[in-house]
Amino acid sequence: MVLVDTSVWIDFFQHPESVYSKKLEDLIKNHNRVILCGIILQEILQGIRDERSYGAAKKRLSLLP
Repeated sequence: MVLVDTSVWIDFFQHPESVYSKKLEDLIKNHNRVILCGIILQEILQGIRDERSYGAAKKRLSLLP
């Protein structure tokens, strides 16, 4: 399992074509190896200003172990 830091998640959402984003996408889609802790989830969600995006991100990220 891989605990992914907030900075990588931010890069994933803001720059989906970056090297780190591609690696994270691979870990999620092909290996199902990403885990998330409460503080990182909180940090990610705090940075989302749009209510719709916030809800979608929270729903999807909450599915990770």
